[in-house]
Amino acid sequence: ISMFEDGKGNIWFGTQNKGVSVLTKEIKKTKREDIEVAVFKNFSVVDGLIDNNVFSISEDGEGNIWLGTRNGATRLNPSTKVIKNFTVDEGLGGNKVYKVFRDREGNLWFGILGGYLTKYNGEEFKTFNLNQKFILSMDEDIDGNIWFGAYGGGIIKYNPREKEAGMQFQNFTVENGLSSNSPLFIKCDDHGNVWIGQSRGIEKLDAQTQRFSLY
Repeated sequence: ISMFEDGKGNIWFGTQNKGVSVLTKEIKKTKREDIEVAVFKNFSVVDGLIDNNVFSISEDGEGNIWLGTRNGATRLNPSTKVIKNFTVDEGLGGNKVYKVFRDREGNLWFGILGGYLTKYNGEEFKTFNLNQKFILSMDEDIDGNIWFGAYGGGIIKYNPREKEAGMQFQNFTVENGLSSNSPLFIKCDDHGNVWIGQSRGIEKLDAQTQRFSLY
């Protein structure tokens, strides 16, 4: 139900009820030559994962793999195989982690179902009460703004350069021209445009005109 390529080119697969699997390449030595072979390795609750349903996968700046599950988040060190789990007790805004996203500053963002948007800076968690309980997607634009797709709540722009309290987040809904308040996916292109996938089609927020177009 999720896929991710890490910084070393390994492919991670998040599954339903079976944990997470990683596809790596190893060198198998033979008498004649060394052969590159594909190897699958699986991690589950037996190995220490907090849950076997892996909705989202990301990687932090130290090469740790982060998993979003219905019972919290898991940090997995691929080299040492050390696993640590995080829940509301450690500061998460909820335990149903549907999306994990790393921004260019190295912060990890957690989209929580029924909880609060959460940011992790490598040392501590910080939660944001946006009155949006279903953030399903995230991406970062060319200016460093973080965009969130909130099912039932439109899209939300986070400007990290805005210092005034209450002004960092800007919400776009049907009242602002968005054709649906229930985005399923969000993606920013190299021109600063924001693309939104929803049930009626694909929608674009133009970076220059700040107008929405439905395709």
